[in-house]
Amino acid sequence: MNNTKEKTFDCLEFKYKAQERIYNDIKNLSPEEEKAYFNRKVKEGSYWDIIGLIINMEVDKHPDLIKVN
Repeated sequence: MNNTKEKTFDCLEFKYKAQERIYNDIKNLSPEEEKAYFNRKVKEGSYWDIIGLIINMEVDKHPDLIKVN
């Protein structure tokens, strides 16, 4: 009995398209602009609330770190 399902989502295609989009976004940026791009994307992402909380908890333990908003 063959229980294979037709593929409805191609993970690798999704990954390659995301990488291509990022490449096109940053290909003409300076290193400083690239850093700002990725920092902005992290803050726009769906996990920023959790990441920001963890970073700020670490800042509380290590005051020499820079707190993020």
